[in-house]
Amino acid sequence: MIRFDPGVRIAYMSWPLAELFAAAAWWSGRFGIDLVFFAIEDPIPSSPPRHGMSLAADFSTEGAAAEDLAQLHAWLLGVLPAPWTVSLAADRVSVEWEVGE
Repeated sequence: MIRFDPGVRIAYMSWPLAELFAAAAWWSGRFGIDLVFFAIEDPIPSSPPRHGMSLAADFSTEGAAAEDLAQLHAWLLGVLPAPWTVSLAADRVSVEWEVGE
């Protein structure tokens, strides 16, 4: 299941963002680990620059276990198409849609 922190907002619902949610929900359901999105429109320090355009997100597994985050990171690298970049930090996964400026 994917959840959203109370302050998370989405200004522009787009196909790329829906694709990210679908991939995240599939992984979560397959492995039984909840995901928590905590930044889409409101970036956290060191977030990708496309926050505010609904083309970037920061999220974590419930409990932020390093092994779960690494598995999620690897999964997203394999299933999201090339315009997405996926990076792994100690406590979260960050993704950004990088097409055009």
